[in-house]
Amino acid sequence: MEQSERALILSALMDSQVITTATVRPEHFSCERGAAIWQAMIGLIASGSPVDGVTLQNALRSDPLSLEALGHAMGESASPANAHAYAEQIIDASRRREVYRIAKDTAQSSKSE
Repeated sequence: MEQSERALILSALMDSQVITTATVRPEHFSCERGAAIWQAMIGLIASGSPVDGVTLQNALRSDPLSLEALGHAMGESASPANAHAYAEQIIDASRRREVYRIAKDTAQSSKSE
């Protein structure tokens, strides 16, 4: 996971309002683990459950790789006050990955023609 993704997850653990105010969706994350963690956090909010380290670990108990990624995120330095900046970085990186993917697909397609 990217540093901004770990920081956003940690910020959301410190203040669950971050989950509802950030415009980040699971598909914006650079890896499946980050997406799974963010989706679990959204699911906890949707079900009316609190979002903290205990409830999130419980929600991810069947996904050991995401639990490991969550542990790495817990070691990040972050602040909920900066969550908007983290979210912007995540979305910008997601857009760059998509542009790269399209360019790569286009280049491969033109080689095969």
